[in-house]
Amino acid sequence: MSAPSIIKPLLVAMLCVASGAAVNLAVPSVVEAGNGNGNGNGNGNRNNNANSNNGRGQTARELRGANAARNNAANPAGNSMPAKLNAYRQSYLEAATSLETAQTLYDQYQQLATLTDAQIAAAYPNGGYEAAVSAAALAYNGALADAQGAQGMMQQSLAVLTDGRDLSPAALAELHQMLGL
Repeated sequence: MSAPSIIKPLLVAMLCVASGAAVNLAVPSVVEAGNGNGNGNGNGNRNNNANSNNGRGQTARELRGANAARNNAANPAGNSMPAKLNAYRQSYLEAATSLETAQTLYDQYQQLATLTDAQIAAAYPNGGYEAAVSAAALAYNGALADAQGAQGMMQQSLAVLTDGRDLSPAALAELHQMLGL
């Protein structure tokens, strides 16, 4: 294969990425095995597996433009696919952090709520146990509301990213892998 026939798809891909357009090109393999008989009748055999998708074609088709997650755009701009991917990634991380915070506060509440009378007397000799349990419950409820809001934002950014299409678990897992989540 000549160099110009490899460069053209790469240039098209670079232009599409630079303009924010999603692209999923199969670039031909540079390595080709030829087998000529030396008499000018080029009987060449080649083994080119460039069209192999390793079983990921269906997932790639389902992800559509979200395949741009494979391209690490440093400065996504506007309403481009890299910007949508970045928004989803950030909202996912925020949702995960808020869920961890809510879980930690729930564990603290549970720890207080399950103290025995002897533990309460030792930890709160001057009273205040009920106030501590109430404060822990309020903190947990606030964190839970924050987590639910963050999950809503994550779902909204995923809907923007996929144009409202639902992704299969395999496609969502692939997207998360591409985004390092």
